[in-house]
Amino acid sequence: MLGWRRSRHHRHASARWGPSRWRGCRRRRRSRPSGWDRRPRRPGRGSGSGWTGQWTHLVGVYDASAKQLSLYVNGHLAGATAYAGQAWNAAGPVQIGRRISAGTYGEYANGQVSDVHTYPTALPLADAAAVGGSPTVVQLD
Repeated sequence: MLGWRRSRHHRHASARWGPSRWRGCRRRRRSRPSGWDRRPRRPGRGSGSGWTGQWTHLVGVYDASAKQLSLYVNGHLAGATAYAGQAWNAAGPVQIGRRISAGTYGEYANGQVSDVHTYPTALPLADAAAVGGSPTVVQLD
């Protein structure tokens, strides 16, 4: 599920796969009791489906000037949503595969994360779609 998961600081994002498609959810301004709006989203133009044991290339882009979050799945735009919240400028190192809430780490990733890249600017559409290509898998004995 493509989702900006609720946390104590309301600034954490995660990408998730639903049973048959990528799903979207975004923060709303107190319009629902939970504060979240969940809307199904399907990946665009044959971007494939998520299967156990299959690599899936994900690119998340936050464009601060446009106030927009976008998710690309296997090189295709799966969804984009406006983000009206305040941008968060982290002062520490990037951490992937867990979240922190009220000073406690949890919700660890169940799977493998590989070849992570960060960029100091939002990637243009063509660059976000092209970044990464197919993963290279190497067996170490």
